[in-house]
Amino acid sequence: GYGYTVASLYCLGFVSGAFTSPFIGPIVDHKVGRRNAALIYCILEVIINILEQYSYISGLILSRVVGGITTNLLFTVFESWMVTEHRKRGFSEEKLEIIMRDSVVASNLSAIASGCMAHMLAARLGPCGPFEGAVACTIVALILVATRWEENFGHQSGEAADGVPG
Repeated sequence: GYGYTVASLYCLGFVSGAFTSPFIGPIVDHKVGRRNAALIYCILEVIINILEQYSYISGLILSRVVGGITTNLLFTVFESWMVTEHRKRGFSEEKLEIIMRDSVVASNLSAIASGCMAHMLAARLGPCGPFEGAVACTIVALILVATRWEENFGHQSGEAADGVPG
């Protein structure tokens, strides 16, 4: 082929993430908002998973660069939104610890189920099947975030760093 390996394309995603990570948090917290950033994440993930279904090297490179950015969003926006909402609504810190613990278990179980689902989709629909499944799941997430989440931002003046009014 193209002179690229799958490993080098994925490495490109991690390099992109490393270069963009110092900027993502402050932009999300102070300009974009966490709900909007989650919506952006979902939209970008749909685009990435569509691009990765085709064997055009430019699309694959673009999808990995954008994938580095979405990885940063994935590992910051959703959890930050939940912690801020939890505290804003006055729930106990003990409940937050339970939610965080259970979310790790749920995430691991979800990863296992996703792997099984990807295998079934690949067997039934071919190599693009897992990407098509990812698009469908991400659209469901997009709808849930758009209809169920309220916007929240990072530290505002008059608030403590944890998002609770001071």
